[in-house]
Amino acid sequence: PPGWTLESVSRGGQLVPDDLIELTTEDVTGLVLTFSKTPTRVSGSIADANGAPDPNADVIIFPADTTLWRDGIIHNRRARMMRATSAGTFEASGLAPGEYCLAAISAGSMTDWQDPSFLERIVPGAMRILLGSGEEKTVPLKTVTPRGR
Repeated sequence: PPGWTLESVSRGGQLVPDDLIELTTEDVTGLVLTFSKTPTRVSGSIADANGAPDPNADVIIFPADTTLWRDGIIHNRRARMMRATSAGTFEASGLAPGEYCLAAISAGSMTDWQDPSFLERIVPGAMRILLGSGEEKTVPLKTVTPRGR
């Protein structure tokens, strides 16, 4: 519903990674969906190599836990790609609580951002943050160029 954000999914007392539930012929039991009226939020500024605001960068937010994306499973509650604003800033809300990598990618360096091999190339230059339930964080990013090809 409007104003509410899905915070977590658990089954049998265990968190369901990336909200994936395998459906079989048996009934689904012990499923708990937790919602919050206070969504997570991460925002910040983007600076180029000279320290000036970079309105041409793209920002990628993805799980620090590589098992969540190495198989090409990218869930919009845990991964986002957005363009910088004209002021060289960004904002994302509604991410699931967890540890994330954030990277500002230089203009023209973006390929298929959901490709695990591309994400591997940007991990070394990414900033890591831990985002708790309902938490807001503001971070400064520096534009990077992905390593290798």
